[in-house]
Amino acid sequence: GSVSKTVFAYAVMKACEKGILDLDTPLTKYTAERIVTDPRLDLITPRLVLSHRTGLQNWRSKNDPLKIAFTPGSGWGYSGEGYYYLQSVLTHLTGHVDANDCKTFADGLRVCATDFNGYMKANLLMPFDMTSSGYLYQKGMARPHTEKGEMIADRVSTAVEAARFGSAGQLHSTVNDYAKFLIEVMAL
Repeated sequence: GSVSKTVFAYAVMKACEKGILDLDTPLTKYTAERIVTDPRLDLITPRLVLSHRTGLQNWRSKNDPLKIAFTPGSGWGYSGEGYYYLQSVLTHLTGHVDANDCKTFADGLRVCATDFNGYMKANLLMPFDMTSSGYLYQKGMARPHTEKGEMIADRVSTAVEAARFGSAGQLHSTVNDYAKFLIEVMAL
């Protein structure tokens, strides 16, 4: 769920400490990709993404294409799309994209596989000894259940899905591993 956002936010802050990103530099300074044609895109910074003040909606769809609803920084609106945008910028700055492994999502968004899972493992999960966590589902991890409490069969997540949804809600973890993350953060 959205505990993924907390873990990703920590990784972003560490990337800022390393000089990879700056909290107040517009994301458009790091990439030529324009996710919307709205000129207000140039106002979106990592800080605004992490505080849900981008103006981007939670998720785009065929019936609700990606748009900026309000001037970034002037309001608040929960946004998985904002986290996806920041993740895609960070991944392009730190990793690689596999243009041979892509999928088209809602609103025609084409996403290619990245090494997001590897980056997060190397820069946060392994240093925190979160050995049962990752962004690609592995057999033996806890599985989701239906509203009636029925277990849903194992599903295989892919690097493309992690590239699209990893930062916003695809962290697979255990209670013990997530507690390790919280303990590390509280110890700062």
